[in-house]
Amino acid sequence: MNNVLKKIMESGIIKGPDGKLKPLHGHIDFSEGMFCQEIISKTKSEVGLEVGLAYGISALFICDALIKTAKTRHIVIDPYQFIDWDGIGLNNLKMAGYENLIEFYELPAHIALPQLETRKVKVDFAFIDGWHTFDYALIDFFYIDKILRVGGIVALDDTCMRGVKKLCKYILTNRAYSLVGYWGGLKGSTPKSIIYRLIKSFLTPFLTTKRIECFVKLGFFGGIRCIAFRKESEDTRDGVFHRYF
Repeated sequence: MNNVLKKIMESGIIKGPDGKLKPLHGHIDFSEGMFCQEIISKTKSEVGLEVGLAYGISALFICDALIKTAKTRHIVIDPYQFIDWDGIGLNNLKMAGYENLIEFYELPAHIALPQLETRKVKVDFAFIDGWHTFDYALIDFFYIDKILRVGGIVALDDTCMRGVKKLCKYILTNRAYSLVGYWGGLKGSTPKSIIYRLIKSFLTPFLTTKRIECFVKLGFFGGIRCIAFRKESEDTRDGVFHRYF
């Protein structure tokens, strides 16, 4: 693990370009980062894309795992990087030595992503963690699908949120994608989370990817917070295709 990422994860503190220290928040945790790294490594991804940078934690995990070649780069889209996050995400990537890999767009995703399609950019791995309403998340996915190579992976964060959950159901029912992995784990000790952990511990030996895929189609997510989908083929639907989701 990169030393910058390791230090941040261990301390829970981030440092801005001005040297001021802030508590870390709004980030993926260590196990979700390792989940993404495992998928990236297995698919030998070279080009990554991310909607939503914040403090750059997920980007650091992704850049750590990308196969380093002459083509390697990580495309980052975040219109609020300097408005809400003080440029800390980009600074962390620079401090980690990844500045030359980064292609940054300080634009809304619905503006930046079509530009990438126009340039015929192709990506191997995409991480969607932007605006979480269904319409915005769907637009992120729609344009990412246009530039994601067949066999590539798109991972959606915060799948416990209603808009993102609905998008996951849409992807599995209406598009040529399959579920390849998921990460979950309810935090805290509420009765609901305790019951979920007990059920999961009992069912884990019987939970195949196909069964989880069926649960997602039915809208049962339990403690799943991130889902990764593989693009199986280009879109071949006709103009009236629709399946209820």
